[in-house]
Amino acid sequence: MKVLLSAYSCTPNLGSEPGVGWNWARQIAKNNEVWVITRETNRKSIESAEKPKSLHFVYVDSRLPGLNKTKIYYIIWQAKAYLKTKKLHKMINFDLCHHITFCSYWMPSFMAFLNIPFVFGPVGGGELCPKQFFKDFGLRARIHEYLRDLTRKINDYNPFARDVARKTKASLASNRETAARLKSLGHSNVNIMSQLMVDFSRPMPAKKEKRFRIASIGRLLHWKGFYLGVMAFAKLLRNYPESEYWIIGDGPERRRLEKLAKNMGISSKVVFFGKITREEVIKKLGNCDVLLHPSLRESGGMVCLEAMALGLPVVCFDIGGPDLLVSSKCGIKVNAKTPCQSVDDLAKAMARLANPKLRNQMGKSAYKRALCSFSCKAAGKSIGQIYNKAIK
Repeated sequence: MKVLLSAYSCTPNLGSEPGVGWNWARQIAKNNEVWVITRETNRKSIESAEKPKSLHFVYVDSRLPGLNKTKIYYIIWQAKAYLKTKKLHKMINFDLCHHITFCSYWMPSFMAFLNIPFVFGPVGGGELCPKQFFKDFGLRARIHEYLRDLTRKINDYNPFARDVARKTKASLASNRETAARLKSLGHSNVNIMSQLMVDFSRPMPAKKEKRFRIASIGRLLHWKGFYLGVMAFAKLLRNYPESEYWIIGDGPERRRLEKLAKNMGISSKVVFFGKITREEVIKKLGNCDVLLHPSLRESGGMVCLEAMALGLPVVCFDIGGPDLLVSSKCGIKVNAKTPCQSVDDLAKAMARLANPKLRNQMGKSAYKRALCSFSCKAAGKSIGQIYNKAIK
């Protein structure tokens, strides 16, 4: 097929949304002729990267100083990209258009109005932090969460979003919460599919150290729930005093987390590595036994998938993207009802995985699940089936 891919964020060798745009573009181009409409600022990285001949890029920018990182800029960029692709469609005659990034259900794409079969997603954004945890957040964090929720509610009455829903042949949600939001907007053919895929899967050799070590990875933000991880680890130490907790990443919550570890008397057991490269992250995971991912809202959860691809079991909440990625055979999912209950259950889950036999069994299942269900090949097969149905 001749596919037009809308990928505002699309950059090689990066995680998060830029990595999603790039990985999907490369994978779809293995079986189709693909034109990607993306930002001019992505050109340098894209042009220097290795890519298949069936993958073409079209660059658009709005050049609005001071607005380049705002949602206003994104909307203006969408309008300009639509006008450019409308002309391009007359020359190429695309079979299908697919919106990839931004991966947010409440920021609809102008590309739905090109009058060709349109696929939307995978998108997230339908997940919310449970309100019972707001009391643990600072004032700015609480305001952020309330405004985010308000934006979603306003979008429910957005006629443009509902027009996009009516014109969409297939909608892909990265978690069940977002699937429910898409349906409420009028999307009729909603499929749950992760926007994530792993380009590697190799179980790490068993580490030589006997010390039980847990890792948490990500930006240190309030909704990532690292503070819950620190408190749960403090409980684990009562029965497993030789354990260690590695926190990899940086952000505004770091000082609070360091203070929390100090106040709980566990500073010597909690190691903060700050922001490191992806290669270094993989090496660190190879020296750990379990990934603890206590995020309170997460549309995807790439770090969970990478840990699984390395043969590590995952402890997480049964919400958002991680709930889709992690099965009961390859990790332990707990409820996020209240902070106290969550801390207790996270600690119990880690204690269960201190058992080497169970840990190794779940690690093997995690590796197999990443390889079979979330590889690039698996994603390509699934999207091919969706494309075939969309053009009928």
